[in-house]
Amino acid sequence: MNYTCSRAYEVESEIPQDMPQIREEIDKEYRDLHIDLLLVRGKLSPSLLQVLGKRVGVPLNYMFISSATATLVEDLADWGGVRIVA
Repeated sequence: MNYTCSRAYEVESEIPQDMPQIREEIDKEYRDLHIDLLLVRGKLSPSLLQVLGKRVGVPLNYMFISSATATLVEDLADWGGVRIVA
């Protein structure tokens, strides 16, 4: 099973340094699961998610954002059905 984990950032220092390492650990622990890490320079927004969705072939209502990210969202309705995970 393949998944893509994406992280938007405006400056490189915003990228968690352990993200690639965590992805590799998950790959080792769950051999049937593969996670691609996609780092995208830009501010997380509905328009950026639309571009990402087209790039990876995933509709917005199949995407998830973290609850921490969701606290930054003024109107979730503008995000096209993105789901929130705690």
